[in-house]
Amino acid sequence: MKTEKNKMENQINNWTSIWGKSLPYLALAGPASLFIASLFVTAGVGIIPDKTYTNSNYEGFVMTLGAPFFKATFIFLGQTLAKRFLKVSILVTILRILGASSLVFVSSMRLLQQAFVDSGFDSNTVWAAWDNVSVWHIPLLLQNIAAPLAFIIGGGALLLTNLAPKWVGILLVICFPFIATGQLIGKPEIFWTLGTMLMTISIVGLVKAVVKNSTNA
Repeated sequence: MKTEKNKMENQINNWTSIWGKSLPYLALAGPASLFIASLFVTAGVGIIPDKTYTNSNYEGFVMTLGAPFFKATFIFLGQTLAKRFLKVSILVTILRILGASSLVFVSSMRLLQQAFVDSGFDSNTVWAAWDNVSVWHIPLLLQNIAAPLAFIIGGGALLLTNLAPKWVGILLVICFPFIATGQLIGKPEIFWTLGTMLMTISIVGLVKAVVKNSTNA
C-alpha cells in the first residue's frame, strides 16, 4: 500500500515538473497564433466579404486553434507575479481566464462567419446581431474587458518588479490599447498586427527572463 502511495506521489511530482517546464513555452502559443493569424488579414488573404469587419477565414482558423493556449499564457504571468504580488497575481489569472474565453469565442466567430457566408447568409446581418448590444451580451462584454484589463494590470505590476525587463511590462500594457486604436481610427488590419506583435514580443521577453532567473537561482 505504501509503495502504491509513493508511486502516485512520484507521478504527481513528475506531472508538476513536466507542466512547470512546459508552461513558459505553452504560454507563447496563444500570442504567437494571434500574430500569425493577423498576417493573413494584413496580406488580404481569405478576406470574408463584409461591410462591417475585415476578417479572414485563415485568420479564424489559426486563431481558433491557438486561442485556448492563452490560458497557459495567463497562468504563466499570474505564477510569475505571485513571487511579488500574490493578490494581484490571482486577480490577473482570473481576469485572463475570462479573457481567454472571449478570445476563443471571437476566434470561432470568424469561422462561423465564413460558414454563414458559404450557406448563403448575409455576413453583415450576422455581425449586426453581434453589435446590437443587449442584456444578453453582458457576459461576453465582461469577458471582452477582462483580457485587456489583465494585460494592463499584469504589465503594470511587472514594472514594479525586477522579474523581467521594464520593456516587457510596457509592451504588455500597450498591446491591447494599440489594437483598440486601430478600431477607432479605421485601420484595424494594421494595428491588429502591430498589437499582436507587441503582445508576442512581451511574452517572449517574459519567458526569457523567467527561464534565465530560474537558471541562475
